[in-house]
Order: sequence, then structure tokens, then C-alpha cells
Amino acid sequence: MKVKPGSKFTLCSPDELGSLDYTTSVILLNTYSAKDRKMIRSALKAGLSTGKLTPSEKDAYNLCIHEYTHYLDLTTTVWGAEFLLRRNAALSKISTQGKSAASVVMLNITEIMMHETFNRVFHQVKLDNLVIQNRLHYSKTYGSIVIITLIKGGVPIAETAFSMLSVLEANAIASEYEGEYKWVTCRLGGLSQFQENRIESKFQNLLEDSQRLEYNIIHILIAIHFPELSLRHRLKLASTLCHLALDMSSLNLAMLANIINDFVLNKGLGDVLCNDICRGMSRHVVVFYLILMLYGYTKEVGMTAAQMAEHIEESALQLIDHTLKLWEMSYPLSEALSDREYALAIKLLRHEDSKFRHTGLLRAASYNRKLRKTSFKTSDSFRRFKLPDILLDDHTRIRAPSRIRTNVLTHWEHIYDECSALDQLVNDAEAMKKFHMPPGVYGPMQQRREDHFMQQLTSTDDDLE
Repeated sequence: MKVKPGSKFTLCSPDELGSLDYTTSVILLNTYSAKDRKMIRSALKAGLSTGKLTPSEKDAYNLCIHEYTHYLDLTTTVWGAEFLLRRNAALSKISTQGKSAASVVMLNITEIMMHETFNRVFHQVKLDNLVIQNRLHYSKTYGSIVIITLIKGGVPIAETAFSMLSVLEANAIASEYEGEYKWVTCRLGGLSQFQENRIESKFQNLLEDSQRLEYNIIHILIAIHFPELSLRHRLKLASTLCHLALDMSSLNLAMLANIINDFVLNKGLGDVLCNDICRGMSRHVVVFYLILMLYGYTKEVGMTAAQMAEHIEESALQLIDHTLKLWEMSYPLSEALSDREYALAIKLLRHEDSKFRHTGLLRAASYNRKLRKTSFKTSDSFRRFKLPDILLDDHTRIRAPSRIRTNVLTHWEHIYDECSALDQLVNDAEAMKKFHMPPGVYGPMQQRREDHFMQQLTSTDDDLE
């Protein structure tokens, strides 16, 4: 067998306990083996009321919710369907075309992997009482990116890039903690103040951990800008913002790029970034700018924390639409456009080589997307989602509550050679480059500015007449 116990490829979520492998779409729980199977299966029976809380089961459930959220983001969003389509195309040609086969999928892969390049911790201290600074930075490899610097007592503590990995992990963390609230409530028959305080304390420890910036940077920004919101409301806001970024249509991205371009002071690097957004890339920075815009909106209209919490409870998406209207976005965000783009990508995938996707993936993906329209929290529909089995470290399988009937290990073995070749390119500095329009190259943002100038010029001429 080519797939060895404990092995995984480079392109996976970074948690040492478990990960989704984006090269294969397989979920691996690296710290569990056959001896833990009974415990994990018991943990996944979230609705079982036992009157007691078993920490090992709670931790296993949280990890499964976290990794299945990654899987759902990969298979039920516009970003995910686009990634699968590009990955499929690369894997089908990589044995004959080598590096050139992966050039398009590298657009997505680099946005996940860039986090490691720009993640720097200067002082190992608790991340509390922070001030944040942000700047645009240009890289020939990744294009224009947002760098966040965390400052404590006037001293830079750490800095990190706002990457697609940041968005994926923030969304998984939000679902994980919402899942823990639900799991504890079901097991104990209610949520005591002690348990609520315990969960909040655990989350605060995550926020203050400088070694987990890929997991906490978005949650840190939300906590800094909206400190009076409860943890539950901040989690819901985070999942809404992340889902918007992952599922926004290309037209809505282009419209938002216009607003972001006006927002940015550094026009040179702002043009590079927004030109990239106009072609459907750099969608991760949408979360960053929406946080800033939402903060500006609440201050502009004098919205209290209690009022904001009420809006989040009723419809966080509607709150974002109100925010964008203040920033003069022409039309509200369209879910129908996202649905259309997603459906097109799934249709194209159906006509591609089925070797590189596991059996039942596309049918389950469309079904799961409909379920996610009612709630972004994975735990809300966990037993209804059609999901693949999980692999433990020794290749023992854990059945999903409502499983896709496929053998994930056999699938991985079947595509191992092609996936191994792609994995080598992920570690190849020459291949790991994101195509983008560099500074000074004429693009949509320069065209927009030129059109705006001509309109003003025409208006001035009319006034003179």
C-alpha cells in the first residue's frame, strides 16, 4: 500500500490533532487510532443525554466538527467548487505536463500556504491589551497582501498575513465552539453558568495564544472592534463573514473591490489587490475589510452593542447589507448569483475525470449546500449532512453519522501518485507562485479611476456651458 499510516500531504489544515487534506479531500485524525474508535463513535452521538461530560468525548467531537467544517467549506461554497475544479484539472494532467499543469490551481493553493511565509512572532507573550496596525505589502510570489501587526505596550509582538487559511480556520473554530455549546447542552440537559464560563475561558486562551495566529487572527480583530458583544454573537458574526468571503459571486466581489479600492490609501498596492479581487481571487481579504466597514457603520449610525447583537440574532447577512449600503454598494449581495456560479462549477466537475473525487461527492455537496442555507453552524445539521468517513492514524475508519458510501482509503490509494506529484510542487518555490497583475499594470481599478475622471471632466464642461 502506498498510503502509509500517519502520512499526510503538505496542503492540509495545520492542526496536529487532525486535518483535512486539501489535496485528497480526506479527513485524518492523527492522534487517534483503533483503540479510540468506540469513544469517538460515542462522542458523535451529540444528542445523547447522559447527565455527565466526558472530556475525551468532548474533545473528539470538537475536532470532528472542526474538520468536517473544512470539508463543507471545500465542497459547498463557490470558492471550494472552484478549487475542486482547478485541482481536478491539475491532477488529471500532472503526470504528463508537470509544473505547467498546476499553474491555475496554484492561484488557490498559494492563498492557503502564504500564511506560513508571513507569520512572525517577535515576543512570546500573552496576546491581550492589543493595538493592531495593518498595511499592504507586495510580494512577487503572492501579489498584494494585508499584513496585520499586533502591538502590546507600544512593542510589536507578532505579525501575520490575512490569508485564506485564516478564513478557513476562523470559520472552523466558530463552528467548533458553537458545537461545544450544543454538545454540552445535550449531554447535561442544559448549559450551566459554570460550563458557559469554562467555554469562554477556553476561547480566551485561544485568542491570547501567539502560536495560533492562523486560527485566531480574525477572532482577535472581531473582539477588538466589538468588545461588548458576547462570545456567541462574535462566533456567529465570524462564521457569517467567513461564509460570505467563501461563497460570494464574482460579480459581487468586483462590486466590493470598487469600495475597497476607495477605502485603501496606498493606491498602487490597492490597485493590485482590487484587480485581483475583480477576477475572483484574494477573497480572504473581504473578511478583513468587512470588519472595518461594519465597525464604521455601527459608529456612523450610533448602534449599541445590544442593538448589534439583536441584528446578528435576526440576520447577520442583513446587517452586512446595511453596512455595504452605507459604503455605497450599488446592490445588495446576491445569493442567487452565488448559487448560479456554484451550480456551474459542479456541472463542469461532472464532466471531468471522476478519478480525482471520491464517489458521491458531488451529489452530497449539492445536498449539503442546501442544508447550510439554514445555518452556517456545522453542529446544527451534523447528523443530516452527507459526509465521508474519517481516517484515524492507523487507517481505522470512523463512520460519519449520515455517511457517503465510499471507501476514503481506497480513493486516496487510487490517486496517490498524482497527489504526491502535486504535493512536491506545493514545496517547490518556483512552482508556488500566484499569477497576478503587478504594480503599474493597467487593470479594472485604473480603468474605473480613468472613467470617473472623464465623467467629472464632462460634468465640469456641462456646468461651464
